[in-house]
Amino acid sequence: MSSFPLKHIGQIAINVHDLDRATTFYRDILGLPYLFTVPDMAFFQCGTLRLMLGKASKPEFDHPASIIYYKVEDIQ
Repeated sequence: MSSFPLKHIGQIAINVHDLDRATTFYRDILGLPYLFTVPDMAFFQCGTLRLMLGKASKPEFDHPASIIYYKVEDIQ
């Protein structure tokens, strides 16, 4: 069993179907600071973590749950 502590979330990813509409909502309605866009993804700053909106790359990844990325110093 691993014993490294999880202390910080670095990024949360949310699947979206309409990236332009979701980007407008998070930027213009919620007021999150917009960072950048790459194909099929948009990124925002939300306090100390980053929010990624993205289209699912495969149908099996198209689900309503979020993906959480933790910041860790080392995983062995």
